[in-house]
Amino acid sequence: MVFSPITAAQVERYDECAFAYFLSQHVHSQSMPMSGFAAEGAWFGRYVHRLFPDDRFVGPDMKNVETLSKEELSKHLNYHSSVAFGNAISGWWKSYIIGGKRVDERTGREIEAPPGVLRARAVEWLYHGQWWHAAARLKRGGVNLYEFFQEEGLPVLTFSSDGGASIGREVAFEHKGKKHLAWIRAIRRGHVIGEYGYRVKTQNALDSDWKVTLALLAYCTLAHEQEAYRIKWAVDARVANRWGGVSMYIDPDVPYRYYDLQHGVVLETRRSDADLPEMLGRLEAAEQAIINSIDRRDFKASPSRSNCGACPYNVRDMSGRTVCDRKYPRVSTLRSMKELKEEEKRKGPKDPNKPNRKRKKYMQASLEI
Repeated sequence: MVFSPITAAQVERYDECAFAYFLSQHVHSQSMPMSGFAAEGAWFGRYVHRLFPDDRFVGPDMKNVETLSKEELSKHLNYHSSVAFGNAISGWWKSYIIGGKRVDERTGREIEAPPGVLRARAVEWLYHGQWWHAAARLKRGGVNLYEFFQEEGLPVLTFSSDGGASIGREVAFEHKGKKHLAWIRAIRRGHVIGEYGYRVKTQNALDSDWKVTLALLAYCTLAHEQEAYRIKWAVDARVANRWGGVSMYIDPDVPYRYYDLQHGVVLETRRSDADLPEMLGRLEAAEQAIINSIDRRDFKASPSRSNCGACPYNVRDMSGRTVCDRKYPRVSTLRSMKELKEEEKRKGPKDPNKPNRKRKKYMQASLEI
């Protein structure tokens, strides 16, 4: 049997919880509710795409939007300030997800819709009020993302034929005869790559993240091999000619930056060829484990139970059973907004001095653009 290359996302999911990876291969996601954390991430990504103009070249001088100055950029983005963008993301979330009101894109009229529903899927939540906390995080993330763009300029954008633009993309490349798939989430002109995200990361975690090594290897390899990428990414050919194993595979002068959208801070790390053996060994071990577990009958994986509260499979199927029947027993299955509101009403007024442990533990769940 011939297997297609295992993606970095598959390996990451397998590392986090092998049983969740198994479920992702055998459970049709559209047939079950969406977790509140997943809905928040999907909503943010949807509005990031709406921020960019429909065309690469803007204004009377037809300037490339990726090269605009701070003052010029705000004029040509679809929202003209960081506050306006943050308020739009948060405001539409409150209207659509919490209030059940949305605008019909064909008629422009406001219509009623069931609250707690996104993309025709019910959204289920870990705790009462999570939807309001999500609105605050969305606003904060939108403001910080816009300010990062103003400070450093836009990353390299990919424009679609039907209008609109996106930031990252999955790329395929070969290293020493083996094909790999990697996500390069953001590339800035001038030999800088990175990502914008909600995930809480320390400097040590970023320095040891194997996905960073894979992304940098993909960037240097493709820039070395293909002129189209060098032109698109504004990579100096004299520099790229030294990559691809000529002088090095990964250039230690190319930084990888992580833009923390919740705290508005930037972390930076770098890699070199010395980091390749560990990353490639980890990929090979994970790929072999995944291939060995594809046959459902032989799947012996156990759940890690490290983040059951934010797991997309901690929701109920159509029969009312929890999709992941191996979750940590003390973690509640996600429930609908209506159920949580009714439960909160039955409890009566709560002690304002009592901390919300569920909120504290899970409010920093991973959300990527």
